[in-house]
Amino acid sequence: VTRQQDMYFLTRNGRLSEHLVDKIILQLNRVYPQILTNKEAEKFRNPKALLHIRLSDLISHLQKKGDKHCQEFYRALQINAEQLYNDLPSRKILSKLGDFGFGCTINFDWNWKSKSLYQL
Repeated sequence: VTRQQDMYFLTRNGRLSEHLVDKIILQLNRVYPQILTNKEAEKFRNPKALLHIRLSDLISHLQKKGDKHCQEFYRALQINAEQLYNDLPSRKILSKLGDFGFGCTINFDWNWKSKSLYQL
């Protein structure tokens, strides 16, 4: 399972509301301005662009910046929409692996995902 599958899952119509996407963008911008600058946040919050386009562009932008940036997006998603986060294809795989004793802690899952499941 890759970030691309998670991105497809998240950008399908109705998964994320405008308000929720704005909260995630603002969290990334305010808490981690090195991850998302003011100018970038404004771009991804532009109400003139379709929501799924903005979300796709945001995820692609973060992927280009590296794993740490993507991890913070996932963390913001978990904080703001835990059920949706738990329903991600990548989380479903990790929870199944956890049933077999492979994924013990969230920190392990983050590191493990960034090094194996999420290589594009």
